[in-house]
Amino acid sequence: MNKGVILFLSLFSSACSGSVPSNNLTLFEQCSGKSVTSEHAIMACEAIMQSTDSGSIDHVYAVFNRGRAYFNLSEFQKSIDDFSSVIALKPEEHAAYASRGVSYGTMGDTMRAAADFEMAVRLNKNDDVSFANLGLSYEKLMEFDKSFKALNASLSINPDNLPALAERCWVRAILGTELDQAIADCDRAIKISP
Repeated sequence: MNKGVILFLSLFSSACSGSVPSNNLTLFEQCSGKSVTSEHAIMACEAIMQSTDSGSIDHVYAVFNRGRAYFNLSEFQKSIDDFSSVIALKPEEHAAYASRGVSYGTMGDTMRAAADFEMAVRLNKNDDVSFANLGLSYEKLMEFDKSFKALNASLSINPDNLPALAERCWVRAILGTELDQAIADCDRAIKISP
């Protein structure tokens, strides 16, 4: 069974919404991808990038959202480049690491994906989705004990995280221990999403 990386691209930061100038609201909405194609989002983001200082929160927001738009267009290397730029400008932004990890994982670079998910959860210990993605990455790297720990962390934050629950079922089965609990995880996952 081919498992894909859990696709999770969150909005960059709630702080960005407060920094949007009222005369550019439409441009910022377009850059965020609301009700526009990814191509339009890229154009709006680039317009913002050209009109702002590279270190400003508005510029960083635009680079991040352009990375999301590139991802949506399956231009994964361009999305990685943009998320890397965000990390260079704002290294404490966990969403940039998480998003770049998804891009790396989608491209099949599981080692880099795992490294980015590790950083994302180091920066935000409440990010159940990044913990789940980290668990999935470790499973693909055949590091099952690490996978199990990351999935447990995800489920301790959000017990109803369906991908984490289903993946933990699989990892428990691979480990061959706690088979009753593996079945219980699978049954619970089915009850959450029949």
